[in-house]
Amino acid sequence: MTDPADLSVTIVDGYVDEPAHFGVPPYMSTYPRYTAGALVDAGVSQDSITYHTIDELRDDRHKRADVADADLFVYVGGMTVPGSYVGGTPAEPDEVRELGWTADGTTLLGGPVRFGVGEENAGAQEMERDDLDYDFVAKGDVEAAAHDLVAAGLEGFGDRMRDNAEVDRWAALGAFVVEQHPNHPDYLICEMETSRGCAYRCSFCTEPLYGNPAFREARSVVDEVDALSDRGVAHFRLGRQADILAFGGDGEAPNPDALRELYGGIRAVAPTSGRSTSTT
Repeated sequence: MTDPADLSVTIVDGYVDEPAHFGVPPYMSTYPRYTAGALVDAGVSQDSITYHTIDELRDDRHKRADVADADLFVYVGGMTVPGSYVGGTPAEPDEVRELGWTADGTTLLGGPVRFGVGEENAGAQEMERDDLDYDFVAKGDVEAAAHDLVAAGLEGFGDRMRDNAEVDRWAALGAFVVEQHPNHPDYLICEMETSRGCAYRCSFCTEPLYGNPAFREARSVVDEVDALSDRGVAHFRLGRQADILAFGGDGEAPNPDALRELYGGIRAVAPTSGRSTSTT
């Protein structure tokens, strides 16, 4: 059985764009950060985790050696509502396949890509995933898959969704990886998750695929901002939720106290930060 402490891991961020989740630069999604935290929680050393964006690998092909040489290669990406971008170019399916072929170690693919992708970044579509040539595809949460795969000695995992208790740990543990983002620190905006899922079933939106809303505790989000701020991040977007005004509520009415605790806590730990909020 492979000892997690002996593993080298490379995470490649192919970028995500979901209705309630930005991940194309200057934004950094939660996926690579939570995956890094999950790996550390499973016993992998921070020093053994390398992070690259897909644009880095395009600009400097020598960095692909980090993919080839890693004991575990994790690709995260997926565009369910693709748009036009100025800070980066999302990975194309052919690039994702090439990375899988490049890796000599165990390979894991996850993120919104699990909802499907066609021959171009045209949003969620059905496709045969066998041609991606990855050892494992996370059909649940990629961060949970990475944790369980490492804990099982790279022998496999059961697809599952992570819970908020795990997010509480992984969000802070994975904050270190932001320092490896090429936009760090001045031009990086970290996407912050306050909840996931949506009770409504709009036909044009993929957020309901995550189920009904599951709200994090305000203190957990504040602790994550604190950890990211300690790593030099100055810009945050409270955008990873279907509706920020519903935070901590019962589905019928807002909870002003929860919102006050959230925003007041962020102001206390990161008083000079820049913040933006998406309500839908």
